[in-house]
Amino acid sequence: MYGLFGVVLVCVLGVLLVRKLRTRVPVDAATRLSPFLARHTQVRIFIGLPLETPARWAPLVGVDARSGLLLLGARRVALAQVQAFLVATKSGEVIASLHPFAPLPKGLTLDDDDLVLPRAALTRAMLADDAPVRVTFTRDPTRPRGAIHVENASADPVIVLQYGSYQPDGARFTLSTTTGQFFTRDDFYHWFHLTREALAPGQQVTDPHAPWTPGRLWAFFCRAADGTEFIVGAVMGEE
Repeated sequence: MYGLFGVVLVCVLGVLLVRKLRTRVPVDAATRLSPFLARHTQVRIFIGLPLETPARWAPLVGVDARSGLLLLGARRVALAQVQAFLVATKSGEVIASLHPFAPLPKGLTLDDDDLVLPRAALTRAMLADDAPVRVTFTRDPTRPRGAIHVENASADPVIVLQYGSYQPDGARFTLSTTTGQFFTRDDFYHWFHLTREALAPGQQVTDPHAPWTPGRLWAFFCRAADGTEFIVGAVMGEE
C-alpha cells in the first residue's frame, strides 16, 4: 500500500516540479529587463516574436498593473516567456538587450558584432512588404536556368549584407545553398556584378546564372541608408 502511495506521491511532486521549472523566469530576462519595465514610458522596448524562435520585433506598449503581463498590442506575454528583447533610448541607441538579432526595428542602432544576422529559417511574414528593394526573376527558355534581378526602388543607397536560397519546408522555408551557408556581401558584389558598396537609387543588378527551381525562395538581408535592416525576397516561379 505504502509502495503504491509512494509512487503516486513521487509522480505528483515530479509534475509540480516540472511546472515550476517551466514558469521560472530566465535569469537574464528577469534581471536585465525588469528594471526598465518600471519606466517603460521613458525608453523603447521591443520583444522578439515568436517567443519560442524570435525572428521579428514587437514594440512594448505597456505593462498590465495587476498581472504584470507585457502588452504587445492585442497580445499579452509573461516575462518568463521572453527569449529576446531590446531596450533603446528615445533616440534609438540600444542600451540593453538579450539575444539581439537582425533586422532591427526602424531607427535603432547596435554594433554589428552584437547582432545575430543569419536566419536559417524564414516565413513569408518575415519578408518586408513595403521594402525599397524588389526581387524578380526571368527564365531562360533554352535551359533550366534563370536570372535573379535585385532593384533598389528607393531614393537612397541600400547595402545587401547577405543572401541565400531557401527550400520549402511546410509553412516555412529553410536555408539550402551549395555550401550550407549564406552568400556574403562580397559574393553579392561578385555574382551580381556590383561595382560599388551599395545599390544606388534606382539601380538594378542581375545574377544571370541561377538554377531555375520553382518554389524556392531567394531572400536578401539589406540595410537602408538610415540604418534600418530588413529582409526582402521572392519565390521563383510565382511571378
